Amino acid sequence: MRKRRAFGSRAGRIALIHALAHIELNAIDLGWDLVARFASKGLPRAFFDDWVEVAAEEACHFELLAGRLADFDAGYGDLPAHDGLWEAAVATANDLLARLAVVPLVLEARGLDVTPEMMAQLERVGDTESAQILRRISRRDRSRRNGGALVRSPLPGMRVGPGGGVSGARSAVLQG
Repeated sequence: MRKRRAFGSRAGRIALIHALAHIELNAIDLGWDLVARFASKGLPRAFFDDWVEVAAEEACHFELLAGRLADFDAGYGDLPAHDGLWEAAVATANDLLARLAVVPLVLEARGLDVTPEMMAQLERVGDTESAQILRRISRRDRSRRNGGALVRSPLPGMRVGPGGGVSGARSAVLQG
């Protein structure tokens, strides 16, 4: 994978937006993988309905970012991308609790933590359009994290706190 570029350059913004589009594409796949992989576990339908909604939202996010790449005469797939999110899915393929902890509660939370600084850097270099896209995605992701299926219908023995923290069944694995 190429070295990261500064946001101030056109190439740097393309690389950033491409990387974010890749994350959103992986999130689509992860949502559908969770539905398909764990459908036989006897969980409430609302749990799966919410993950279908997540995949649809991530598709909208991908489209926003792909559209922004097009504004730069670039496209998704023009640059190499990492597989960190999918590697997390493979590592948690047989453990629903670990999947729920690692992907939405850890990896997505990390993304939410760094988004404000990315938006600020984009605004400093005059790319308010990209910053607005990130703001829109961030708002929706925060909203979902605070009110999604994991919060509404947690798994047996699992408690989810107001900030999305997990306790209860296997909490050492989930929070470690």
